[in-house]
Amino acid sequence: MFSNTSVSNNFADELPGHTGERAVLRLPGMFVTDLAVVKIFPMPWEGQKMTFRAEAFNAFNNVNFSNPSLSLQAPGTFGEFQAVADGRVMQFALRYEF
Repeated sequence: MFSNTSVSNNFADELPGHTGERAVLRLPGMFVTDLAVVKIFPMPWEGQKMTFRAEAFNAFNNVNFSNPSLSLQAPGTFGEFQAVADGRVMQFALRYEF
């Protein structure tokens, strides 16, 4: 694949939509679903309301692998994933408008 072994250090991840000889491996896709739920409560006083918001990032907690070992100097670990992306993260907010 390489005519000169010194170019093996130039191996990098292929970005979506890019083409070229620099990174000939295509990495697996990522699947992340973000959800948000909002509820507005009108208050008994004129022009005032309370808003509750709940957000979930990677709501279905899918495992997305990242950082593959692309070093040709260590063929035993070539292509193994070294990390995973963050799992489910949730946040809540309460807002009072007057």
